[in-house]
Amino acid sequence: MTAESEFSIVHFSDAHLFGDPGHVIYGVQPARALKAAIASINAIRPRPDLCIYTGDAVSEQTEAAYRLFKAQMETVGPPVHYAIGNHDDRGSLRRHLLNQGQPGGDPYYYCLHRSGWRLVVLDTSRPGELWGSMEEEQLQWLDRLLRERQPTLVFMHHHPLSIGLSWMDALMLKNADPLLKILEGSQCVEAVFFGHIHFECHLHYAGIHFMSVPAISFQFGEGPWSEKSVSLPGGYRLISLGEQRLRTVVHRLTADELRRA
Repeated sequence: MTAESEFSIVHFSDAHLFGDPGHVIYGVQPARALKAAIASINAIRPRPDLCIYTGDAVSEQTEAAYRLFKAQMETVGPPVHYAIGNHDDRGSLRRHLLNQGQPGGDPYYYCLHRSGWRLVVLDTSRPGELWGSMEEEQLQWLDRLLRERQPTLVFMHHHPLSIGLSWMDALMLKNADPLLKILEGSQCVEAVFFGHIHFECHLHYAGIHFMSVPAISFQFGEGPWSEKSVSLPGGYRLISLGEQRLRTVVHRLTADELRRA
């Protein structure tokens, strides 16, 4: 396996922008954190092939917040693909980030094929709710898709497995069992990547890796003994794919990267 035959993905999530670029939440200025993350991603060599952003572009569903997010994301070097988060609005995402003139509010899910891998992006959002769910139509689509055996990665916003943190597990994917059954039965899903929980974790279920990524913005504590928010920097995950092989590492933004933003 040579470096040239590898395929790499940046997974990042949860920027939580406000319309005011100077807005501060939990001691973090989200717009500045996103700028630092983008500069860090753009400095990766060799350049990643694509990025997948798994939701919560904004904290407030305003035109100003989406315009600010779009302006920053247009500076990302690799192409970016999006998933919907619980703070997002499907129509606004389609209008601002996908440039659709008359966007609808139906679930936004799709599949990409790259270098022998299948990348599936799901919509776990439930309009008006913080917790997630998936409608039967999307589950049936996924089941049909995965019947064709091909190495697969799945990206989504909400966590489908309990992380042992009661207040956050109350906001997880509510109807996770049908999804997990489909993923397990396919025998071709290598890993599931998600955001939402604002910290890094790595779980293992039915031979599948389940991995979260730190938020770009503010971070949550990882245990019931922790404060709700903690003073860790944001970060992203770099995923490297090859023939029958997956490697991944999380990069936390450094003090220098945040200072230069």
